[in-house]
Formats: sequence, C-alpha cells, structure tokens
Amino acid sequence: MRHSAEHLLADAVRRLWPEAEYDAGRQDHSEKFQYDFRFPRAFTAEDLEAIEAKMREIAAEDASFERVEVSRAEAERIFRDMGFNAEARAAEGHSRRRDDHALPARRLHRPLPRAARPARRAGGRGQAARGLGRLLQGRREDERLQRIYGTAFLSAKELAEYLERLEQARARDHRRLGPELGLFSFSPLAPASPFFHPKGAVVYNELVRFVRELQAAKGFAE
Repeated sequence: MRHSAEHLLADAVRRLWPEAEYDAGRQDHSEKFQYDFRFPRAFTAEDLEAIEAKMREIAAEDASFERVEVSRAEAERIFRDMGFNAEARAAEGHSRRRDDHALPARRLHRPLPRAARPARRAGGRGQAARGLGRLLQGRREDERLQRIYGTAFLSAKELAEYLERLEQARARDHRRLGPELGLFSFSPLAPASPFFHPKGAVVYNELVRFVRELQAAKGFAE
C-alpha cells in the first residue's frame, strides 16, 4: 500500500507542478514512502498540505495500476517524452503506468484503499512528510534534490496509533531526558560523546554493578 502511495506522491507533485522531476523512491516500505524531487525552490509546509490534498483527490479517482512491459529503449523514450530525464536514466526495462502517469518499478502494486491516510510532518506539526535537501549522487555536486516522505494507513485509527507512538518516543528521547534530569550533557567539541554529571555517574556505576552481579551469579567472566 505504501509503495502505491509513493507513486500517488509522485503523481500529485507532477499534477501540481508539471516542471517537477522525481528521481528515486524507497526500497523498504514497511514504515514510509518517499521520492526525491528536482524542483526550482524549497518545498514549503503549504506545499506539503497541497500535495497531501492532491493525493487524496487522486486516490478517490479509484484508478488501477497497469503493468506495461517495454524495452529499455522504449522506457527511456517514454520518460524523456514526459520530461523525466532522471527516470529515463534509471529506466529498468519495464514500468507501471497509471492513466497518463508512468514510472519505473520492479514490484507489483496493490490498489490504494480510499481510507489510506498519507501523513505529513511540516513546520513542527504532529504528522509525517518532510522535505529535505540531498546531494544528487554521481552528478554535479551543486545539484540538489528535495526528499518528501510520508506514511499511509488503512484507517484513521491506525494513523492515530502511529502518531501516538511517535509522541511517546519523543517524550522518552534520552537526548532530551539526560540534560533535563542533569544526568549528562553534550559538547560541540565531541558531539557524539555524553559527558556524565554526578547524577549520571551514579546511574552509570549502579548499572555496571548490577550487570557484574548478574555475570558473577551466572558464572560469566569479564
């Protein structure tokens, strides 16, 4: 479903901004979908809202995916005719075509249920697609792509549960709790290293003592 939603994302962006060009999606769709776009300006929070609304609109069209097998040369021609230079370079010899929207893909797709909920994270708000810059690998160093990613669920209930898990994870984030509780802090001189404060040293030493007791009781040697 998220792989299908990924293609809705590309379709929505192209319908809103025909000059946009996309490059690559995700390999793993267990939690997210994404595409990297070449676009002349940075995507805004308002753009992400417009994209999500357009994705819902496209999903409501209830169109199906059609498998079309073509040669590599024909795939390259199709994408170049549509203005997809990046996709023409990445053509894998076969494609999916959704009405007038074509894209390369290796796997079958499932219809996107009407109840699917693409989520967004924009401007610090509480949901998930985020735009960010990424260097375009293997090409000009100054050419950047923007990544938009999101997630989708079969029901509003599943989406609400997912967002609640994200909030709980943020609440338990050790990078926030450690400094707040006076256990440790970080320094720009060594950004990956926590510097333990007295309270943190007590917790750390107690954990070491506890583990050593377990090792001794079970006959392990350090």
